[in-house]
Amino acid sequence: MLNDQMQIIKLILNAEHLQIIIAIREIQIVLPMLVL
Repeated sequence: MLNDQMQIIKLILNAEHLQIIIAIREIQIVLPMLVL
């Protein structure tokens, strides 16, 4: 049971990490447009 819970937690953390990376990339693309 513990092993399954750990895998689920890892999946959730990985998903959140990916969303953060995507958000940062979007900000890096949008910010220069706003500045110009």
